[in-house]
Amino acid sequence: MIAFFPTAAGNTAKQWLFTALDILQLPRLALLSRRDQATIVLYHGVIPPRSGEGIFNYRKKFIGPQAFAEQLVWLKRHYVILPLAELVERLAGPGQLPPRALAITFDDGYDNVYTHAFPHLRRLNIPASVFVATDLVQPGKPLWFDRLEYAIGHSRKNSIILPWDGAFREFPLSTLAERCASDQTIRQRIKLLTARAGSKLLEAVENQAGAELAKTFSASPYRGLSWEQIKEMQGSGITIGAHTRSHSILSRLTPAEAEEEITGSYLLLRQRLKDVLDIFAYPNGQPDDFDASTIAILRQNGFRAALSTIPDLAGSARNPYVLPRFTLDNTDDPRLFRLTVTGIRSMLSQLLRPRRALAADEYFETSAESYAKAYGEPTPEGFSFRERKRLTLEMIGPIRDQRVLDIGSGPGVLTEELLEAGASVMAIDIAPAMIELLKARFRHPRLEAQVGNIEALGLPERSCDIAIALGVFEYLSSDQHALGELKRVLKESGRAIASFPNLWSPWRLWNRILLAIFKFPWRAFQALSGHKPHPIQHREYTAAAIRRVARQYGFEITDFAGYNFKLLLFPLDRMFPRLTVAAAERMASLARTRLKFLATGYIVTMKKP
Repeated sequence: MIAFFPTAAGNTAKQWLFTALDILQLPRLALLSRRDQATIVLYHGVIPPRSGEGIFNYRKKFIGPQAFAEQLVWLKRHYVILPLAELVERLAGPGQLPPRALAITFDDGYDNVYTHAFPHLRRLNIPASVFVATDLVQPGKPLWFDRLEYAIGHSRKNSIILPWDGAFREFPLSTLAERCASDQTIRQRIKLLTARAGSKLLEAVENQAGAELAKTFSASPYRGLSWEQIKEMQGSGITIGAHTRSHSILSRLTPAEAEEEITGSYLLLRQRLKDVLDIFAYPNGQPDDFDASTIAILRQNGFRAALSTIPDLAGSARNPYVLPRFTLDNTDDPRLFRLTVTGIRSMLSQLLRPRRALAADEYFETSAESYAKAYGEPTPEGFSFRERKRLTLEMIGPIRDQRVLDIGSGPGVLTEELLEAGASVMAIDIAPAMIELLKARFRHPRLEAQVGNIEALGLPERSCDIAIALGVFEYLSSDQHALGELKRVLKESGRAIASFPNLWSPWRLWNRILLAIFKFPWRAFQALSGHKPHPIQHREYTAAAIRRVARQYGFEITDFAGYNFKLLLFPLDRMFPRLTVAAAERMASLARTRLKFLATGYIVTMKKP
């Protein structure tokens, strides 16, 4: 309930935080430093405050018209606002984006987009895209979460009792705060259920509450756009895209159901309108809400890109089917708006908020294409990848007629160079999407590729001359099985080349200090954090630990180098990526000196006796 009805002290803390970050000019600095990355923003709607509507808009997903008008003026002053289709096309090729490119999107397709947002967009000649959940328009049915909010908000009862985890649970509705909390809990539960189970629970809520939105939908603030309104907006620079039929979460559906939701929405739009975007917007849009099968359906049906609600900037290395957006719900406060749209809010959140760790295969399965592109990006991350690759190839040396095992091969970042050097390559990765992309990129008689795990390689003993493991060990729970397998498959005098994150690099140390300092104060900021990506968890090593574990498993270290001397600390590395890369390039010559401890990672060559 605190998130919905903060105390006076909580409000004061938030105001202080907004003001402090604004005084520090972090949004302005972020704008100056991110000229070569694109921003996509997401609105759900615009509507004036209303009374007598139950708990309508208690989550503030619709902002006020005055705030929206002021935001548009600010965006037009600080960004180059492009139609979404043009921005996506420019993202496909490096160097094609204008400085500070931005696109504006709306999800769902509410009537208030036409009545309260469109007039301001037209007046300022600003393009935007609306992604329509077509059930709102035809046949004119309310979306499931609006039905829930209406039933909870308009019930005349003091509580309702619902089936819950094999028993029954009572949800109090006596106060406004209790209604909001009950709606929040039930909505999150429905999101996790299958479509059929979620529908059954929603019907139980409506029956218990004695209130159904369907009976008053056409006159309610939950109503959708009409075809006439959509066509009028299309005539003034607004483009339209598909957002499923019923706003079901696609990962909770069978593949056939998901395809029906996607294509049903798209085909209806195509039937009623002249032009429809070949870009899709995922309902809810978080990493758990779509998967590889969803992306496959989009590809098969001619979509060239898709939008998530993962808060981040977009660069050319991004997977076009997982494009990020900054959600601007509840940003009537101009300071919070600036912190959100410039990425400061999500950047701080990613560093400091407690995060759920993903399994390695789950993480890399959804990032195959973006991982391949990241090697060419002029970013600190791209430079780190390239530097790791450069040093690895340097350590490998001549390999003609040798058999090379590339573990954690990804989409084949080393494959071309290894084949050109005359080696036979066995590429192994834990993510099927990585192996499929590698096979699509390279077809060669000396290349084999398969899904596999370093802890159980399934290869004959003493079958490889060299084993490479870049970005692998940090995702394991221990080193025991991996090093045992490397030793087993390597020939006598064979070499293993592996990378390890450096625990004591200044950059990593600074991040840990920030986390320790702000761990508890950050709780007060969590309510402002919005949706978060769920990054994979990984381990870090000291140089002494690497030497010790190599010796323990009978390996002799013959080369030890540091890579990626990232000395600009957070948040300066994010705000000034070019300077970060330039400094790291100047210090690359320190790779094998005593100062290699300044690097964020180590690359080590280990020889089998």
